[in-house]
Order: sequence, then C-alpha cells, then structure tokens
Amino acid sequence: MASTAPPKPTHEPQPGFRQISVRTAAAATIIVLLGNDIMLERFPAWVGLLYIIGGIASWMFYQADKQAAEKREWRAPERKLHLADLAFGIIGGLLAQHVLRHKTYKPGFVMVTALITALHVLTLGLIMLGVYAPGGVGDFFRRCFAG
Repeated sequence: MASTAPPKPTHEPQPGFRQISVRTAAAATIIVLLGNDIMLERFPAWVGLLYIIGGIASWMFYQADKQAAEKREWRAPERKLHLADLAFGIIGGLLAQHVLRHKTYKPGFVMVTALITALHVLTLGLIMLGVYAPGGVGDFFRRCFAG
C-alpha cells in the first residue's frame, strides 16, 4: 500500500504573531544590539526609552495608515512612516509591517525600510563593538575645523 502525502496548501500561510519573518528577526536583532549597548554602558538607559516611545509611535502610524487604506480614506505620506522608523521607531515599524501585513509588497517602500533597518543595525553594532562612540563624529569635526 502506497501512502499518499497530504495535499500541499495552494497559498502560503498569512504571517502572524507566531511565525518568524525577516522583519521580526531584524527587530529582534535591533533589540539585542540595543540591550547590549546599554548593558555595556555604551548608551544610557534613556536611549532604550527613545526606542520604546519611537516604536509605539511608529506602530500607531502604521495602524492608522492601514485603517485609512481599508476605508479608502486619505493616507499619510510614506515618508512619515519612514521618518518614524528612522527616529527610533524601527522596531515598532517592522513589527507593525509583519503583524498588520501593511506596506510589505511595495518594492520601493520595502527597500527604504531595509536601508533604515540596516542603518540602525550597523550603528548599534559598531557602537557595541566600540568602533564608533556617540559624540565621536562631533569630536572629529571639532578637531578638523579647530584653527
């Protein structure tokens, strides 16, 4: 008797809270790097608070934009979402994109989000490794332009 395999689903499962995606992995990476920077005292704890506040604000912007899209109402410019992600809101933005399934298929938006994510990961990683110290850029320019 030959056993038959169950039929394969014709579509991929929808992302949700339990399924890991690139976005959730990136958000987790940023959280780990941020936590390490704070534990290694490369950042004060209030920087973590900025990421929490920014993440909540970014989530709320994505949620409002998703609701407006569903109701076919006026929507926020994409740059508002990107600026929220850039200004410490990247964790909330990535998680909102994953959970709400919003702004995940538009190639230009996805590319800019990936660049913002890479910027946060690179900056936090370099700080953690001690390669870059916040304030170091200001010191560099002061030395360059000091007479």
